[in-house]
Amino acid sequence: MFLASGGINALASFAFALSESLLPALGFRALAGMALAGLYMPGLRALTDGIDGARRARISAFYTSSFTVGAALSFLLGMAGTLWGWRSAFMIAGILGSVGLLVAWAALPRPVAATVSRPQSIHDFAAVFRSRDAIV
Repeated sequence: MFLASGGINALASFAFALSESLLPALGFRALAGMALAGLYMPGLRALTDGIDGARRARISAFYTSSFTVGAALSFLLGMAGTLWGWRSAFMIAGILGSVGLLVAWAALPRPVAATVSRPQSIHDFAAVFRSRDAIV
């Protein structure tokens, strides 16, 4: 979920920078907002899974404050938009989103494929069909 949302966020930023009319631009911004929702809580969950106690609380607080600082720094990126044009601000956001996606791809733990054992059925119909006495 986190990686997919990160990719959607980067693509929506690039698409917004390249859009030529209002309606597609609004759609891309809405898509980026939905991607942000898919980044925040799954990111927190990815960081805190498997950690207990006070360390988990410190990691949660650091993540939340980092997210807030990142949102505040986006205003600085908006300042770059006034200097270099608004499209450049969203191109930079797309590039940084892509870099973040690569970092997350490298840093997130890989899921271990679980082996699923097939439960034994209490009704073995194959044995019933093999028994001539049961069929007749």
